[in-house]
Amino acid sequence: MARTEAERVRDAAQARLRRRAKRLSGISVAPGDSHVVNPSEIYGRLPTPRELTALAEAAIHGNEKEAAACLGLSHQTIKNSISGAHQRLGTSNIAQALVRVGWVVIPRSVRTSIHE
Repeated sequence: MARTEAERVRDAAQARLRRRAKRLSGISVAPGDSHVVNPSEIYGRLPTPRELTALAEAAIHGNEKEAAACLGLSHQTIKNSISGAHQRLGTSNIAQALVRVGWVVIPRSVRTSIHE
């Protein structure tokens, strides 16, 4: 039986979700590097795989509506997933969440010059 386009899109999104969750589980905390934080040590729980996928897609596409279209989910589902990630990470925007999860690293020299 041939799969429909919707089924192929769903399966591709689920495969991306599994790959991202696998990559995230391999993130380690570097000793002595205070800006790399394991969120579960501070906030108790990491975002769910769906929340991480919603964050990643919103960052890639630049907005929640395009992320929803890419994942084949409703805009409200993406908004709820991103909101849940922000609550778990203690962040208020996608850029902060990406840094907190460890997907974006701010070099020590830049962090130092910002605080001076």
